[in-house]
Amino acid sequence: MDTGTAAFVDVTRRTVIEDQLDEDLFTPLDGRFTVELPSTEHEPNLIAFRAGQGDGTYPVWIGRTDDGQVGCVVVDFQLHPAGRGE
Repeated sequence: MDTGTAAFVDVTRRTVIEDQLDEDLFTPLDGRFTVELPSTEHEPNLIAFRAGQGDGTYPVWIGRTDDGQVGCVVVDFQLHPAGRGE
């Protein structure tokens, strides 16, 4: 089965060392479904995970709070077939 990689990280995180992503993120994902990259500073962690059936595009819904801030994110990795409307 093909797989891709997705990650969630808060916009306030400024430090992601691209040269270390293979060792710190992609290699551990070979044996696990998720990897957390803690920040070395006072920034949010980065959470990476396997992305469904591979690289591609997936439907995304963003829920917002009353003042317009992002409150939640839902990504449908299409792991289950669509309902038949029955």
